[in-house]
Amino acid sequence: MTLELVYWVAVEGRRGPAETTEIVADEAELADFFRRLSAGEIVGDVQAVHSGRPMAATAVPGIEVPDHQFVFGVRDGVRGAIWYWGEDDAPQCYSSGTGPSDRPWYNGTEFPSYCEIPMGQVHAAVAEFLRTARQPKCIAWQYDPAHATTPTWS
Repeated sequence: MTLELVYWVAVEGRRGPAETTEIVADEAELADFFRRLSAGEIVGDVQAVHSGRPMAATAVPGIEVPDHQFVFGVRDGVRGAIWYWGEDDAPQCYSSGTGPSDRPWYNGTEFPSYCEIPMGQVHAAVAEFLRTARQPKCIAWQYDPAHATTPTWS
């Protein structure tokens, strides 16, 4: 099983970052990815798609999308947050941490207050998702009443 990671990188001579896709097949590759993420080599946040999860139909015939959303981001190389939603799991949950009190933005999405956790916990949760293709159990989760509905793909 693999994770397809979609993220942005700075490219010398280019105005603005470039979208990049990378396939991570094991925890060693994931550790290298997190090293680069911590070092600031990756700009912004990451969307992860697990190859072991099914695809879901959309309203457009022949078009399918992943049955899950797994977005994570890191700030200052030391803390970050995760958003998870899966067809077989609870709708839209976010990592539960100690700050910040205001609602931060990751991947263009407003996250709830107190969603940020230490970088090591973000890494551990992504590694668990890589191994299991399920909502990680190694971190605490919270539900955001402002986003209490299930995403609609149509």
